[in-house]
Amino acid sequence: MKLIKTLALCFFIFSMTNCSDPCSNVDCGPGMCEDGTCICPTGYEGTSCETEYRSLTYGLYDLTMSECGATVTLDIDRMEIQERSGDIFSVSVTLIEDGAENFTLDGTLSGNSLEATGESSGIDIITRGTFSEDSNTFTGEIVVVGFASCDVTFVR
Repeated sequence: MKLIKTLALCFFIFSMTNCSDPCSNVDCGPGMCEDGTCICPTGYEGTSCETEYRSLTYGLYDLTMSECGATVTLDIDRMEIQERSGDIFSVSVTLIEDGAENFTLDGTLSGNSLEATGESSGIDIITRGTFSEDSNTFTGEIVVVGFASCDVTFVR
């Protein structure tokens, strides 16, 4: 009789306890599941960590503002951001002048910040700045090393 009571008590306790794993049916891609919620590694976002942050920045941006000072004219009118091989923080940044690709820079994203550097015809170029929360606006500067620095805004 004591055995039956013990078994009944064990069954009651077992049935009252939820033993299911909240992560058993959760796919977090490159992330980890914790209590049924995906924890995304740096550079990924989304409910299932399905989106690389850098992919949100891909596309063509039109120059809407350039402030270089009285003696400098910036002939760049567009910027294109594309995937670049390497880690998930790497992008390719192409500065476009009069519809022709002029400078292609190797860029690195860190959060919503971008820094890209490159060289063309002996001229070193640096582009750095930040993206808006929706990644549709880039505000920063283009530096022609040794010549000029221009504050810029690009909009997709």
